[in-house]
Amino acid sequence: GESSLENLYAIGEVACTGLHGKNRLASNSLLEALVFSENASKDIVSKINTTKQDIETNKTELAKQCIKANFEWLSTKIQNIKKWMSLCYSLHDKETIEAAIRYMQLVKNLTKSLLQNNFFSAELLQLHNMAYVAEHILLQLKYTDNNIALSSENTLDYVI
Repeated sequence: GESSLENLYAIGEVACTGLHGKNRLASNSLLEALVFSENASKDIVSKINTTKQDIETNKTELAKQCIKANFEWLSTKIQNIKKWMSLCYSLHDKETIEAAIRYMQLVKNLTKSLLQNNFFSAELLQLHNMAYVAEHILLQLKYTDNNIALSSENTLDYVI
């Protein structure tokens, strides 16, 4: 029957059925082995359906948690991209722009790796594209920074 460990069964010669007194293993009785094995197998079969349902429930719950975590991760990255872009355009600081470029490259590489490993979603692709575009905007800002001034309305004006 079932051992002290859940879902671990001792059947046949290793089973201690208790029919023979103190701590004796099963006898050589084929009938005894068959009876206890049949009872154990029925118990196992009854648990298989329950286990399958538990596995399906766990898979569904895990999928929901992954989607939620993925959404939170994506939302955080998108917010960070927006913050970096606002910061760079308001400060025009070379170190800040370079740090933002490194961040965009990191996000771009992470999303590219996930996409290449079949973790595909429209949101992930959108984040990858946002990081790509932001990186190129920041590179342009970095190399043309001397020719740009902010007007009073916080729009970019090129100085000629």
